[in-house]
Amino acid sequence: MSDMIERVARAVEIAAKVNGRNWDKIALAAIEAMREPTEAMINGLRIAQECGDSTAALWAPLVWRAMIDAALGEKHENSEP
Repeated sequence: MSDMIERVARAVEIAAKVNGRNWDKIALAAIEAMREPTEAMINGLRIAQECGDSTAALWAPLVWRAMIDAALGEKHENSEP
């Protein structure tokens, strides 16, 4: 099982215990759990960098976080500039 799936599964499990069947809060917990790229995702960026696309490799984590923040509907409190 991938690190991201495990991370999201833990977040969903905890959110369900705390919030019961409040699906909005469970979905929010799942999306928040996805905010940080996994090591495997970062390794994919290293491959892009090795192929000469260093700009994508440098910006991709920031773009990923911005995309998750957008999915959350507002700037996430832990967002980096």
